[in-house]
Amino acid sequence: MEINMPLYKLWLRSAVKPYDWEDRTTCTGGDDLPTKVGEQAAVLTFSKGEALSNSTYRITNNGGSKVFGLYSCVTGAQGTGSFNYVGPSDTAEVAEASTAATLVTNTSYFIDLQNSTPDTWTMSVYQTLPSSPGLKSLSWKQTTVPKNGESGVQWNINYLVGVANYKQSGGKGVYKASQKLGTSLGQKWACRFEDGAQQLFEDGGTSAGQVLIQNQSGDFANLGIGMDGDLALVQSDVYSGNNAQFEVTPTYWVALYKDVVQGEVISGNQVHGPIKVVFPSGVTQLTFEAYIDGKQFVFKEQGGTALVAPVEQVERRLRMLSAA
Repeated sequence: MEINMPLYKLWLRSAVKPYDWEDRTTCTGGDDLPTKVGEQAAVLTFSKGEALSNSTYRITNNGGSKVFGLYSCVTGAQGTGSFNYVGPSDTAEVAEASTAATLVTNTSYFIDLQNSTPDTWTMSVYQTLPSSPGLKSLSWKQTTVPKNGESGVQWNINYLVGVANYKQSGGKGVYKASQKLGTSLGQKWACRFEDGAQQLFEDGGTSAGQVLIQNQSGDFANLGIGMDGDLALVQSDVYSGNNAQFEVTPTYWVALYKDVVQGEVISGNQVHGPIKVVFPSGVTQLTFEAYIDGKQFVFKEQGGTALVAPVEQVERRLRMLSAA
């Protein structure tokens, strides 16, 4: 006896205005889709159309007349995806439902770049702390992707504090940590000069969600915070007796560079981007694309934000950066 599985239609938001929902594929699966955040994910099997991607889909019945909601997809074996409920999907509620989820400590997150351009690019991921002005963002995670190639970065939410040395070479300002120590949020540190070097020592606690470093070294200090083994942000030249205070609510950004090194200060020298990185609830992997469309250079998140620039202007910007 043949069992008919329910048919579902999957829709993605257009990357360009007016950002309409576009029919992308049809899937089959069980009778019950999750309708609350945290319920067991539904596994759907790809039926026709384009392959599934790690994106947030709007799911309807096959006729499109019944909307079940927004679902984040994590692709599994070829032709299947695991779908977690994100939120409702009527016009008034889409923007609210697709906001960033809080990233989870000790969870791995991934960002990949598919480079379909005829050039090699370096993708850099960096952070800002909106509630902590005056910090310098560094190229935190990066990977170089050859033409028609694919590569990515990954990280865990494990925080660190550091003392950094600054070096300027070839017009680049680069911070390199002389010391890095793991930290928890709500922890206070002291920077002291001992054994011929500035060093960090645990020094009690501070407000929840903060990391505080007090400079007790008797000299200027470059004090920073990072994640997953690498410095991400630095408060430079902190006077002795003053504090570097970090309100740790990071915003993540991704941009394309032709020539960037890890620890380099992010100073507007990107070739394309940045794009704000938003992980919907239940999603731990995002894919970005770079490709040429006619006379336009497109840099976009799959199923999300797209930035478009004339190829001629991108080439001119490259010449300007090379001459700087």
